[in-house]
Amino acid sequence: MAAAMLTGVTALRDAVGPQNPQRPPLARSSVTATPTVLQDGWGVRTPTRAAIEAMWEWVTASSDTLKTVTEVAHQVRPQVQNALTARDVGDIRFYCSQMIAPITVEMSAIVDTPDPDLTRAMQTVVVSAHDVEARCASLRDPPDQPSLDALHAAFGRVASDLDAMVQIVDRDATIMQRAGR
Repeated sequence: MAAAMLTGVTALRDAVGPQNPQRPPLARSSVTATPTVLQDGWGVRTPTRAAIEAMWEWVTASSDTLKTVTEVAHQVRPQVQNALTARDVGDIRFYCSQMIAPITVEMSAIVDTPDPDLTRAMQTVVVSAHDVEARCASLRDPPDQPSLDALHAAFGRVASDLDAMVQIVDRDATIMQRAGR
């Protein structure tokens, strides 16, 4: 199950677009922090058996959401790229919304995980997706090249943030497998 989650998250990252853009400072978001007393993630502290079991439950409950987000991103990405190339603001907004809304709505509903590292990484992805959403909504018609470049860079930040999240998911999956989950 953890391996399936990793595959879904990797596919989502690949569907969103280019990686390694410049990162702006993080803005505050309405996404809540993980409901845990211990704020050190699994990268700092070995999780308890209870935390591993809680992660198993989270993976089981969240895998369909991640699969949906991934499938939508794969289906819509070509239309986003075509709209950007055509500089068609109406299509850019429409397809951008279809591609990003699953992250800002569905994925944001599952960001609270038993691993604070993963929770923070998912929150960062959601914040980056909100940035893309805002840039799409405020795009002028006709769009200027700097605005299109900024939108492309914002998509890249989502992809980069997904890369970071995938690394944590991979680490957590390894921890869970070693623990027999």
